[in-house]
Amino acid sequence: MIPGMVTWEDIEAHKLDWGEDSPLYVASVLGQFPASIGDRIVTLQQATDAVARTLEPSGAPVLAVDVAGRGTDRTVFLRRDGPVARVLRKQAYTDNLMETVGWVAAYCAEHPEVGRVVVDAVGIGFGVSSRLRELASLGQFAPVVEEFIGGANASDAARFVDRNAEAWWAMRQAFVDGTIDVENDSALIAQVTSRKWAVKSDRRIAIQSKAELAKSPDEADALAMSFAPPQLADFFVL
Repeated sequence: MIPGMVTWEDIEAHKLDWGEDSPLYVASVLGQFPASIGDRIVTLQQATDAVARTLEPSGAPVLAVDVAGRGTDRTVFLRRDGPVARVLRKQAYTDNLMETVGWVAAYCAEHPEVGRVVVDAVGIGFGVSSRLRELASLGQFAPVVEEFIGGANASDAARFVDRNAEAWWAMRQAFVDGTIDVENDSALIAQVTSRKWAVKSDRRIAIQSKAELAKSPDEADALAMSFAPPQLADFFVL
């Protein structure tokens, strides 16, 4: 071992976090040119360009919250101001969903410019979105709360298999067009460059199932959710 150099433990950690077929792992760890990049949502070059790019924030800020389930998943809080996206916080799984609600409420109180909060409402995330909606109905939470259900019908159902594919594709377009500025977050870069897409027999776009990925793309899901077209569900009767 050479002090300060990459260790076997580092390599194994990257393999676990990024996946052995991740373009980031292939390029950074194996020192090889990634193959089969044509079916990836975002190319490694597009992702590294987005890290190097500096753009000015614009538009109404949106806060996206990808809520973690049990295991190694993390709850990710991401803010996007037009072309500028930044991860604000990563939080390990907690049974206390009110901790997540409290963080969102406190952040939005301190940053009243945030007008829209998108919450992953699948599984335990439903509790977070429901409580935020309740606070909104009581006048204690100002932003619009939007539930994101990845398996729901897309706004453009003729083009996308589901809402998840639609959101990821909108995110992809920003990378392709060079209209996004992201931080150098290795987890985020690995996730957006690893996931694949395909055109189904009905000519609709689908993205690779999470079951086929090395681990849940928490950071990338949060970023994609911030690009989801507004699609407000009916408010619950409280």
